[in-house]
Amino acid sequence: MLRNARKVSGNENGFAMILSILIMVLLTALGTFATRFASTEILISRNESIAGAQFYASDGATRLGFDRLDNMIVAPSTSISQDGNLGSVTYNYSIVYSTDAPCTGCSSEFRNFFFLIDGKSPSTAAGGVSTVASKILRIGY
Repeated sequence: MLRNARKVSGNENGFAMILSILIMVLLTALGTFATRFASTEILISRNESIAGAQFYASDGATRLGFDRLDNMIVAPSTSISQDGNLGSVTYNYSIVYSTDAPCTGCSSEFRNFFFLIDGKSPSTAAGGVSTVASKILRIGY
């Protein structure tokens, strides 16, 4: 009986093949995980890039609205809107008259006008950039 036990325990034929198959399965699973992780990171990076471009287009549109407001000498009676393209990203800005109030420290012929400036990139899900701006204008100029 002891003689048969030595024969069975000394028989290691096939162990190297089983070990190599186990290592191959482990490396294949590790490679699959690394590939999926890398492709997910690439998608995240792409989405961040698109969102950043859209935000900067919205912010730029708001700044264009400020420039347009700076060049105004008469308060608009209706809203002003303009569309444009920045590379492949479209933008829109609008200037909407909100209210006006007496100007502190100014003569009575001047008033402080308040405007809502909206800068948007139409493909932005989060909205865009909105700002309230004021400008002192002379009445009846």
